[in-house]
Amino acid sequence: MTQIGRIIEQYENKTAKVSVRRGSMCEGCHKADGGCTVCAAFGKRTQEVIALNTVDAKKGELVRLEASSARVIFYAFCVFLFPLIIATACYLVFSRLLDAWASYSLLAAFCGLVLSYVPVFVFVNRNAARHPDVKIIGLIHNEGDSEDE
Repeated sequence: MTQIGRIIEQYENKTAKVSVRRGSMCEGCHKADGGCTVCAAFGKRTQEVIALNTVDAKKGELVRLEASSARVIFYAFCVFLFPLIIATACYLVFSRLLDAWASYSLLAAFCGLVLSYVPVFVFVNRNAARHPDVKIIGLIHNEGDSEDE
């Protein structure tokens, strides 16, 4: 999976902070002026990622980024499916323990859903800080021209 971003900060350990447009979220949006519900809820159309700077790009330069599709799918699983699995497990366990108390089972499922984001957040952030999953693979000189190294 490749995307285009702009270097906003360069670090000494061959990594850089890159601002990337949220392509899958904003592409094809009929409210291109920023008035959609998602942009209102999340605040902006860009996100910042830490990328391995393999081409020694400087601050302000436009770069091409690459991320492993398997890694992206794994993170999507962690954020979206893992909490649902934990919520379902909490519901089933509490429905067996408290046979007639369905409302407590639903409460346990909700608590499981909310609390499952804590280890996901810690794991994803710790893993991203240790090993950047995104790599800068080239500089963009013009809109259609790129120098891949």
